[in-house]
Amino acid sequence: MTRVTIQNNFFQNKASNFSTNNITFQLWKMYFNPHLHYMFYSRKDTIMQIINCEFHIKHDQELLTQFKKAALVEIDHARKDRGNISFSLFQDVENQYELQMIEAWDSESSIELHANSGHNQQFNRELSNLVTHLPAVHQYVSDEN
Repeated sequence: MTRVTIQNNFFQNKASNFSTNNITFQLWKMYFNPHLHYMFYSRKDTIMQIINCEFHIKHDQELLTQFKKAALVEIDHARKDRGNISFSLFQDVENQYELQMIEAWDSESSIELHANSGHNQQFNRELSNLVTHLPAVHQYVSDEN
């Protein structure tokens, strides 16, 4: 079983296993701060890569709405990219202008293909007028094979 270990104020709360189509998955419920809940699925025999992109949107409701619309388009495209396991947007419950995209990929090459895709480049161009500063991007890899 591949297990994701993330060491940036994360800790593992509980895990459960389930199987489908002869693939075993392990569901980890994880916490980042006491307010945000993330779920990651790790597939057996996959060295999964997790990308965490933190966005700080300018404090304007219209800009926040524009960001969410652009993010949902990006997520829709990214979920169809080769090697994507999961791609979701999370909003801080205390500060609506702080959002995070959590992505899971099956390999570094899949991440590179996604990063160079037209839809990702378009999303990045749209960000320039919406965010207070460049997004913080963190990449994590599983520690087991």
